[in-house]
Amino acid sequence: MTRRKAEEEAQALLAGARVDSTETSKKSQERAERSIQEAEVARLQAEEAATQIRKQAQDDAERLHADAKQEADRLRTQAAEEAARVRNMAQRDADHMVEEARARYDQLSVANAELSERLHGVESMLRAVPPGVPGVEVPAGVEVPAEAQVAGGGDEEPDGS
Repeated sequence: MTRRKAEEEAQALLAGARVDSTETSKKSQERAERSIQEAEVARLQAEEAATQIRKQAQDDAERLHADAKQEADRLRTQAAEEAARVRNMAQRDADHMVEEARARYDQLSVANAELSERLHGVESMLRAVPPGVPGVEVPAGVEVPAEAQVAGGGDEEPDGS
């Protein structure tokens, strides 16, 4: 009987172990399923967070691009305005210099015309004055024409009368 009793006890222990094993297996399976569900929830949350981060990054990139474009446009406009201002100032200065040059040219032309008239008057007078007249000196480089020279230094006219 002891063998039988031992077999019965072994059978009872085996049945108990099977029940315990089945329960442990069910609990393990339930824990695994919960872990899988939790992992799936975590994966979905991570995907949602990644989607939100991507959208935020894209929004930030678009905003930064728009800001950079706006800043570039502002700088381009500012540079164009500055270039126009400098160009206008240079044009104004050039116009002023041209006006001054024209005024100086006009002054020099008038002075040249006056000097030419005076020189012509002096040359005419020198041609009319016979050489050797006291107090009249002929400047160097000015030739007195032969008809203006009077022979003998008298009161005669150059034609001999």
